Formats: sequence, C-alpha cells, structure tokens
Amino acid sequence: MVDAASHVSLMSADDLTSALERKYECIVKVNESVSSFLRDVFVWSPRDVHSILSAFPEAMYRRMIEIEVREPELDRWAEIFPET
Repeated sequence: MVDAASHVSLMSADDLTSALERKYECIVKVNESVSSFLRDVFVWSPRDVHSILSAFPEAMYRRMIEIEVREPELDRWAEIFPET
C-alpha cells in the first residue's frame, strides 16, 4: 500500500484488471493507496459512516498482515490506531 504524492504505480493495472474482469465477469478496481481504498469503501458499502470508520482500522491491519506489509509499517499503523 502506498499513499504518497510522489508514488508511481509499480504495475500496469489496465492489463491486469481487463484480464480479471474477463475471467470473473465482474468489475475490478485496483487501489494503490489507503485513501483511494477508503474512498471506494464509502462509495460502495451499504454500511453507515460510523460503522465503516469503526471497523476500518482493524480490518486494514488484518489485510496488511495478509499482504505481508513490513513489520515497521504494521507497528506504525498500530501506533496510529492503538485499538487494533
């Protein structure tokens, strides 16, 4: 996950999303930042704002572990959201 103005995508999302959309017959959206991901959550989730904001820190932490985010970044997330 990257959330920086100087970020340059490390992958060609167009080819990947097209292939996935054809294979699974659904819309695929690639998010390369937490802010982009959270924005999409607000747009697509049927849940209310309070519910989304309450659940997000822990859900994001679990996902960061799944995708093997480096330990210092996990620690940083835990400092920002101590309830995770």
